[in-house]
Amino acid sequence: MVQRVNSFQPNGLLSLLDDAKAIAREAGAILMQHYDAHRANADYLEIISKADSSPVTAADHASHNHIVGALATLTPHIPIISEENKEHPDVSQGLFWTVDPLDGTKGFINKNDHFYVKIALIEDAQPILGVIYEPVHDRFHFSAANYFSYMQYGTDKPQMITTKSAPQKGQLSTLFNGLHYDKAAYFAARQALSGMGIDTQDLAHANGQCAKAFYMAVASGEADIYLDCGRETSLRGGNGYSWDYAPDALIVPNAGGAMLEITTGQPPRFDKPTQRMNAMVALGDRDLGKRLLPAMKNDCL
Repeated sequence: MVQRVNSFQPNGLLSLLDDAKAIAREAGAILMQHYDAHRANADYLEIISKADSSPVTAADHASHNHIVGALATLTPHIPIISEENKEHPDVSQGLFWTVDPLDGTKGFINKNDHFYVKIALIEDAQPILGVIYEPVHDRFHFSAANYFSYMQYGTDKPQMITTKSAPQKGQLSTLFNGLHYDKAAYFAARQALSGMGIDTQDLAHANGQCAKAFYMAVASGEADIYLDCGRETSLRGGNGYSWDYAPDALIVPNAGGAMLEITTGQPPRFDKPTQRMNAMVALGDRDLGKRLLPAMKNDCL
């Protein structure tokens, strides 16, 4: 795990983690009501395009209303940033919740089962609590500051997850988002890995639908690398927002890996939660980043 200073007592933070998991599951149940109705009736779901052309549905809003209301009751002194906020609160004090009430709306609309509820607590620009819940599979990934990362199905006992060490040479399982990615950065990564004697033939393309789970594939040791190269060739400001990444940015490091900005080689900061994030890479082996990122920068930055 990564040691992170925070203002909470350990038991207090773990109690909040349990509360956040319960809220995420309740929101997931709300989403499943809409999802089941959508699967049964093609005309059930009204799809609206937001200002950035991304879709939003009544399911997004219903989940948002439940989560924001529950968190406001739980911690009335902590402001809440949500993807579906009409207006965002002041978070200049550095402590706030960031929420994605339905991460993967396109997957929800396309009925492919790949959508999530994400809740994270941020303090001093870093996540100190993170929950990812998959309603269709009733599966959690979660962690907290100075705590290990876990996966849990339903009410089963949580199982600690760990990343895997990368070989000095040999084959790595490399994932990338096939819908939103910068081709120059992707091919630079492949070239850099090849130059280190690492074969990347076993590539899996996310095609934009299940890419949201790829960080958790790295965290649980199913994959070695996830290249989240963003939508813009600059690799800066071309990715999603705080609510898309904050839980992942805690769970991956606490499982033994690293989640780093490609441009800086540093963990992402969440001090500007409503601005787009930079392109990132998740690594099962932290030391691999010291070799991979400089090589990528030489080729594409």
